[in-house]
Amino acid sequence: MFCALPALAASDSTAAGSPTGDAALQTSGPSFTDLPVDSSLYPAVRYLVGKNILSGFPDGSFRPADSITRAEVARMMVLAKGLTPANGGAQTFSDVPGGHWAYGVIEAAAQDGLLKGYQDGTFNPDGSITRVEATSLLMRLSGGDLTGETVEIADVPAGHWAYRQVATAVQAGLVELPAGNSFNPEVNFQRGEMAKSLSALFTLSPVLRLNELNGKLTVKSGTVTVNGVKVGSAVKVSAGDAIVTGADSKAEITFDDGSGFLLMPGTEFAITTAQGFNYMKKDGTAGVAVDKLTIDLKKGNIFGALASRYDNNNNTAFLDGRIPCCSPRLIYRPASCWPRERARRPGGMSLTRRGREWKSTCPGAWPQSGEPSGVAWLPPAVRAAPTC
Repeated sequence: MFCALPALAASDSTAAGSPTGDAALQTSGPSFTDLPVDSSLYPAVRYLVGKNILSGFPDGSFRPADSITRAEVARMMVLAKGLTPANGGAQTFSDVPGGHWAYGVIEAAAQDGLLKGYQDGTFNPDGSITRVEATSLLMRLSGGDLTGETVEIADVPAGHWAYRQVATAVQAGLVELPAGNSFNPEVNFQRGEMAKSLSALFTLSPVLRLNELNGKLTVKSGTVTVNGVKVGSAVKVSAGDAIVTGADSKAEITFDDGSGFLLMPGTEFAITTAQGFNYMKKDGTAGVAVDKLTIDLKKGNIFGALASRYDNNNNTAFLDGRIPCCSPRLIYRPASCWPRERARRPGGMSLTRRGREWKSTCPGAWPQSGEPSGVAWLPPAVRAAPTC
């Protein structure tokens, strides 16, 4: 099932009023004259600016209420999926010749199957994209399945060509019903709306959410080696790395979401699988949380903890439910499920030793009483109590 959202970026057009191609990120985030940092839209914009998927205009504005063109959306989709713009080749659409500023991105998106033109062979690159068109394209970018459930939408009936796409997006919270139960399918999609949708898509889409998981190994004392090489104070570690602590040594491995391990003296420890997923912090900065982590403890002792909820006061992950492990005889003994009152993100941790594996397999969920405000990556579909 689709696990959630879609893109907005500026065009490379040199026409007056077109967004610049590279808005510079300040230490505190990008600055726009018409988008204050306390705006509810700001985190989504900052998240995408940080990924170089959207930017502002030369006059310093962002213009969240402006419409966007079909060519601009094509560029966003190509950037979001990491596609390479086409360089020459056959012309797919009669109104997008090789000299058009967006020819490369439109061709790349068309060849990838992300977008299609009209029956007459045109694409209408400079026309504003409607809410229903944008939603359809974003669902295609998401890579997730469309819902089979009935969603009541006053102006998009079940027989509409994009009903399933709109129903899925509404159900997952990717787009809103701005006027009661009406979707306004033919109204132009706004830049601010696209920013919200795409930032959510990056954190929930089965295609876009996966990311490489890297940890930071910090030497606490003594001698520590990674893959047989002595390391200094801090180095990056990931899948395939083997860590050894000396007889009088300790090391700590921490991940972006606050999860981590403390390696005790005389420990041989290897990371065999390290997979992460994108999440957006409350201030709009990007993070990568633990999705699947498998380790092989060959010798010694470690203490591990997974971040299962977030601190709303300082907007950073903190360790909850510390898991003491691992003697040479037993690596990990999970409970049947994390406590219901604990907000748990999707995924889990596997600890493996000598071919045996112990896992925590409970589904991701937020407590029914409410959600932490420091994260923005769970669709309504998984906001239910665990069934353990």
